[in-house]
Amino acid sequence: HVRAPARRLIRALNTELFAPTHAIRDSSRTVRKSTQFWFRGRLSRRVIKAAADGGGDDSVDLNRLSSGEKIVLGASALLVVLSFVPMWATYSFAGLASESFGAWSGAFGFFVKLALILAILALVVTGLRAAGTQLPDLPVSLGLLYVGLGGLATLGLLIGVLTGPNDGGLSALAAAAGLDISRGILLFVGVILAAAIAYGGYMHMQAEGTASATGE
Repeated sequence: HVRAPARRLIRALNTELFAPTHAIRDSSRTVRKSTQFWFRGRLSRRVIKAAADGGGDDSVDLNRLSSGEKIVLGASALLVVLSFVPMWATYSFAGLASESFGAWSGAFGFFVKLALILAILALVVTGLRAAGTQLPDLPVSLGLLYVGLGGLATLGLLIGVLTGPNDGGLSALAAAAGLDISRGILLFVGVILAAAIAYGGYMHMQAEGTASATGE
């Protein structure tokens, strides 16, 4: 009586949920292609031109960054690296077998992946700054940019915490067959790291003097 629903559950999961997770490599490739497209766009051309005109130094020096930017750099880099570690969601069946997935897998939807892309952008900006690249004029201060990226990333990951990993629309069948879908530890760590990006941005705003100017 138990094996038949279990077989149906496994077949359904393979079709509706686990099959997309086999495309983690494709998702990573898509992110890399999107990043390459970003660098080939107008902003990247302006960055390269500004660097050429400004005689930027090719060496990476963290001393070029403020204390807040160092927090942004470290938190965003760690978040991006951990996003590939399969400890963001766990699917266990009747306590007999389990499988864990990373943040880029089909276990999570739009908001979690958007948060990771925002973290990548924060990493790129601080990396360019550490490399001495003269960035183009932005409509907002760098501190406000970091706060925005970190704040939106935190919001996206919080939505991921509240909604939990995808069940492929099979929640009733999964519960009947003894499938447990749980949030992994790195999902909560990701929220903390995204909040650290926003905090580092606020520290940089204070260094720029924009925080006090806004309060006046």
